[in-house]
Amino acid sequence: MRIVSKVRTALTRYKADKSGQFAVMFSLFAIPLMMAVGIVVDLNVAQKNKTQLAAALDATALAAVTKQNVTEAERINYAETYFAGAFEGAADYDFKVVSAKGDTVEVAATGFSPVTFARAMGRKGLKIREKSTAVLTRTKVVCILALNPNGMRTFSVTNRSTFESPTCAVQVNSNHSRALQVDKTSSAIAADFCVVGGVEGTVSPYANTECSKLDDPYKSVRAPASTPCISLGIKKKDLAAMTTELTMETGTSAEVVDGVTLYPGTYCGDINISAANVKFAPGIYIFDDARVRFRAGSSVVANEVTFVVKGARSTINVEKDSKFVLTAPRTGPFAGLAIFQDSEDEFPGNKRVRSRIKGGATMEITGTIYLPGQEIEVFGSSEYGNITPATAYIGYEVHIKNNSTLSVRVDHTAAGLPPVLPRADEGARIAQ
Repeated sequence: MRIVSKVRTALTRYKADKSGQFAVMFSLFAIPLMMAVGIVVDLNVAQKNKTQLAAALDATALAAVTKQNVTEAERINYAETYFAGAFEGAADYDFKVVSAKGDTVEVAATGFSPVTFARAMGRKGLKIREKSTAVLTRTKVVCILALNPNGMRTFSVTNRSTFESPTCAVQVNSNHSRALQVDKTSSAIAADFCVVGGVEGTVSPYANTECSKLDDPYKSVRAPASTPCISLGIKKKDLAAMTTELTMETGTSAEVVDGVTLYPGTYCGDINISAANVKFAPGIYIFDDARVRFRAGSSVVANEVTFVVKGARSTINVEKDSKFVLTAPRTGPFAGLAIFQDSEDEFPGNKRVRSRIKGGATMEITGTIYLPGQEIEVFGSSEYGNITPATAYIGYEVHIKNNSTLSVRVDHTAAGLPPVLPRADEGARIAQ
């Protein structure tokens, strides 16, 4: 029995000794292990905060860059306010707008993610630094551009009229609170509506009223110099007896009859075209202080042609029951421009002249109508541009009225023309 007792005592002492050694060993390794686990937890928290910070900066930059109709100082203030509301821990970070000019906004923030276990090592937090840059994208083609910078209703669709441009955008540069108008009897649909000012009525989709003013894409293009006037000063009865290829001579002006072919040059005075099968040979036609009217019953074809209007009274008017087909040049200094007015031309004061397309007219223009000093009007049951593959309208103002329909497309490849300009504010993206 004594032997058994001694054995039990020896085993008890051995176990006690081993337990003590384990306790010592645990105390030696437990604290570093807990610290390591704690640091991993702190790093995970920091990574989460870093991800949230980056997302908040991206959202701030995107929101600020699309805020175009403000000053740089206002955009900076907007970004600071947006960030404060977009990130729960914004107060713990030093936020900075690095740049807020033009089409780019860059923002950055620096701060510390709070720590628990790493604090025992003397660290107040884990430093986080992130930045984001957003750029404005301009990829949508503009097929209607109203240049008037401060007028009311500079683009309008009224009196049972319809406007459709599902593949291109409308840009209205006016800062007036009613820069764009669509009345209750009319409709307007486009890929995008971008307005510096405000909207009166309903468009689809909803208009972006925070857009920046879009620069005139052709303001640096100059009209060619006028040459001696080619006259149409031959009476109708005399024209009828002449050949279809008519060489004009200097004089004063008036009518064109059936089957006449006109040639490039400068034309002065009023020009009335009421004939069928009138052709314009390829080239540049300058109408110098000339009001050109395509009368009822006229039929005109002009391929590879640019009409240049000069002077305060020069206009182009297409009347009821006429047909007018015009295709811009594919190459050369006026490539893509079907009707052109020099932006430095002398325009009237407050009263702008108008180029008009009246009821019943079928006008097929392939290319850009650029009349920066005029109002372009479509009215009275017109079917304006319904079947042309690529057309753009740039005017001081653009108005569609009185039961008219204007449909616009911008497939320049199908038209065989250079890309249609300009481009609109489509939105923003984060720069990589």
